[in-house]
Amino acid sequence: MFDSHERAVRSIRGRYLEGRRLLKRGMPITLREQSFQVLAALVERPGEIVTREELRKRLWSSDTFVDFEVALNSAVSRLRDALGDSANSPSFIETIPKRGYRFVVPIAKRPAVAVMPFVNQTADTKDEYLIGGLTDELIRVLSRIDGLRVAGRSMVFRYQERPCDARQIGRELGVEAVLEGSVLRSGDRIRVTVNLVSAKDGFNLWAQRFDSNLKDLFGIQDEVCMAVAEALHVHLAARIQESRPSNVQAYMQYLKGGYLLKKRRPGDVQRAFVYFREAIRRCPTHS
Repeated sequence: MFDSHERAVRSIRGRYLEGRRLLKRGMPITLREQSFQVLAALVERPGEIVTREELRKRLWSSDTFVDFEVALNSAVSRLRDALGDSANSPSFIETIPKRGYRFVVPIAKRPAVAVMPFVNQTADTKDEYLIGGLTDELIRVLSRIDGLRVAGRSMVFRYQERPCDARQIGRELGVEAVLEGSVLRSGDRIRVTVNLVSAKDGFNLWAQRFDSNLKDLFGIQDEVCMAVAEALHVHLAARIQESRPSNVQAYMQYLKGGYLLKKRRPGDVQRAFVYFREAIRRCPTHS
């Protein structure tokens, strides 16, 4: 059993959900990915029915072969075990027969945003590492803003090959806004165009273009994050504090390595470590 009902709700609402864990008698309980996604979907819409079909789309891609009914029932069962909940007398998750589930505990909902993979407008595909790195950094930094929920990388990058409009993404991921962007590079100059789109009606909430040098990439990133928070009415107690590399060229080598490592192909992994070593070599503290 959880220490108390109120404490359980706080842990679900706070960073424990973001870290894929719950507290039970003060000890963290790690959830499996499917159970976590079910919990996240329910908590994003407290008091509303989340249909089994919506959960299917969220948990498994259309080309994934799985016994959906069995898998979803197992994920919900494991989640109830972690919560100390009962299907017959639910304190957290209510089953709506033949339809879906509902999270019955009121939760103050925080605004959520999905950062879509940025589009490369440069003719040279070798800049893909830069675009992917910028998207990853925006997801990471926005995730550190209290009061804002950010869809994880694995959730948004599945849309890279099948573009959808903001309204569909909002329905599938349970977010209020979608951040879209493009990057155009010419030598050391970079242009980043960003749009924050309402998932409710598809209208722009905010849009801006940034023209700068590559060495000021972090400054652009900070401006985007601050503008997104303001547009979603998230109060920032202070500016985002980040430890940043002082050597831009070292950072670029790091991004190239990270881009290749995500491909998980033997040749790319070997090349990735070459870039990582070069990044370390270029760091001022390296000796």
